[in-house]
Amino acid sequence: MSIPDEHKPKLIGEVKELAARGWHFYTTEGTHKYLAKHGIATRRLYKIVERKEPGVASSIIGKKFQLAINIPSHTYDDIDAYKIRRLCVDNHLALVTNISIAKDLLLSLVQIYGREPEPKSWQEFVARKDQPLNGQSTKLL
Repeated sequence: MSIPDEHKPKLIGEVKELAARGWHFYTTEGTHKYLAKHGIATRRLYKIVERKEPGVASSIIGKKFQLAINIPSHTYDDIDAYKIRRLCVDNHLALVTNISIAKDLLLSLVQIYGREPEPKSWQEFVARKDQPLNGQSTKLL
């Protein structure tokens, strides 16, 4: 997880909840320090430009995690962040680059954690053409 300063507060609640439930987070330096300040332990990874281990590049290539959250900054150009995203794509690692989607995804993981999935039929997700949807007519041509 690598998040610019302007977005860090947006994910703190969900990250704290998942960490309390035993999730492990790998973070770059700035995110690592921010989360530590809020009582959340993470494993710090060195950025690609730092050329130290444990590093982001070797962790991505070695499949140390299943999801990367790497949010681009709107206030500065970070070539390392671009390289991280490129490595994720090249190594078929799930990647989230939008703060709203990251927040929704983490919130969903918090909400479903520990619950058995409830199988539902397709009809429960979509209205049938001969049934009203929320009391409205759904006549299809």
